[in-house]
Amino acid sequence: MKLALASVATLAAVSLTSTAAHAESKSWGAIKKKVTAANTIVVSADFVPMRKLPAFDAAVTALVSMEGEVKGALELIKSKCSIDVTKVISDVTVVMNEKEEGAVAIGLDGVEQKTVEACLTTLASGEGKKLKSKKSGTQTVYSVEGEKDQLHLTWIGKDVVVLSTDPMNPKALGKAVGKSGKSALNTIISKAKTDSAVWFGVSFKESLPTGGTVTAAHGRVEITGDKLMGTARITTGAANEATTFVQQAVPELQKESKKMQSSAPEFASIFSNMTLKADGADVEATTSMPVKALDKVVQQLLSVAMPPPPPPSGTRKSL
Repeated sequence: MKLALASVATLAAVSLTSTAAHAESKSWGAIKKKVTAANTIVVSADFVPMRKLPAFDAAVTALVSMEGEVKGALELIKSKCSIDVTKVISDVTVVMNEKEEGAVAIGLDGVEQKTVEACLTTLASGEGKKLKSKKSGTQTVYSVEGEKDQLHLTWIGKDVVVLSTDPMNPKALGKAVGKSGKSALNTIISKAKTDSAVWFGVSFKESLPTGGTVTAAHGRVEITGDKLMGTARITTGAANEATTFVQQAVPELQKESKKMQSSAPEFASIFSNMTLKADGADVEATTSMPVKALDKVVQQLLSVAMPPPPPPSGTRKSL
């Protein structure tokens, strides 16, 4: 059941990087009144409390290593500007549409606009070029002398920077972040617990196998005692659709849990501990896992995302 598994996977993934509820993140606070009607998805994550979790640093290192260009860029910035990007980003909020067009707001800790601009100047100088910048409405436009490409950023205060998913396009940022108004996503956001370390909201329409539709979802993850607790609510078209959804999703969860039990038992527990219940036209999903199991869960996820390379052709396994 595609939709059930997609919903469960979203909740499970969010569950891996969470902590106790606290104040809203810098990035969300900066753009929450600027989310335009073009957006259908919002995800916000605060990294400051997450860094206290045992597997966070290892997970970041492993994920960065998956992208060679990103790793190279981060190493260059660290060597030339003495800035460890993985440490100075305090939080991130992403808003986008179903085509993954939107904006990313980044909260900074320990650096601000002047620091970032000084680093850009240093990087340009390292190539024997000069950095230029100018204001264009709410945006600051950066370019390197002799090159056509321009980077468009919006600074909100000194330590929140916003860029579009197409940062060289001068019009892209204004479509995602600008004048807020009534929209399906903003209605969903009003129901979300936005002071959670990780939370999300989605406005979408997808058909259910039984006939009805799913139109929205929002969720969060928090720490309760020694457990990570995840909650999500999925909105269907009617109460009978929610009931049918639960009836079909429960067996799928059980199947997935059994499949992973031998290879990834800690991750499988997220599925086996999950409960689903219909609440009017909504489906509420809750799950939990011990905080102490977080290391193993992240390792199991990364082993799936980064399987070991195959042996060179022509080699034989030793007997």
